[in-house]
Amino acid sequence: MVSDTLWPQADRPAIPYGLRGLLGFCVRLQTGDKDVHSGTTGGAARNPLGELCALINACYDARTGRVKIPGFYRDVRRASAAERRGLARRAFSRGRFRRAHGFSSVRFPDETRLREAIMNRAHLRGPWPSPAGTAGRVSRHRASPGRGQAFLPVGVRPEARACVSSDRGFRAAPLPRREVIHESSLSPTSSIRRVHTWKPPSRLCSRAFGKRPALTREGGSIGAVVTMDRVLRAPVVLLGLSLPEHGYHAINENFDWGQARGGMEMFCRYFSRLADLPRRS
Repeated sequence: MVSDTLWPQADRPAIPYGLRGLLGFCVRLQTGDKDVHSGTTGGAARNPLGELCALINACYDARTGRVKIPGFYRDVRRASAAERRGLARRAFSRGRFRRAHGFSSVRFPDETRLREAIMNRAHLRGPWPSPAGTAGRVSRHRASPGRGQAFLPVGVRPEARACVSSDRGFRAAPLPRREVIHESSLSPTSSIRRVHTWKPPSRLCSRAFGKRPALTREGGSIGAVVTMDRVLRAPVVLLGLSLPEHGYHAINENFDWGQARGGMEMFCRYFSRLADLPRRS
């Protein structure tokens, strides 16, 4: 059991049955051996930050999130009609989502599209600050930088092979002296076909919190789940208790007593139920 997931809102418990997976690339581009004065070299010097921006723009549409890399969506398994109906029934408010995470605006005005983008669609998240702390570092004021880098995470769905086309897309970029580094990756997981793994926890969650939990997908991934699923070959149940307003994995992350109290009751019921199961011979 892993307690590292979110509810959609305070009055709607949730049990995720899938994790989308993650693939991270660092694209580095070097156009010179050092930073130089822009007044002396401007116009002639290549700007690695500008060229990386052009590469990123060629990979995805920053406004819609649509990935432009050829073949990215080709092998993505679409959600079944039953999955879409189940996800549509979960309580979800665009306004509440925006306020909980402190966004001034989000991409989609339609709640259905926004929910799909968060939980279901393969995507390229766009440039993130690199492990060094910036997407491209300039050493001093009015300098033409000699190098730059951007970290590009890719979120993939269960059974998706979008990572392959992403790798090819970054490596095929016509940028002299560019380097593509595989930073990290986590396989997607799904228990949609293992109904027996989440039905008992669903009943116990209902008793502890008074409401039947929604079945959801989580947008990111949890490394331990992938490892346990592969090594232990045992069902992994995701029984998280965090709420969007708790600042999940963000600055000032917190947790409230109401969730903790209901969680303790749910976990006690769960482990008591496991203890009563007959032992395998």
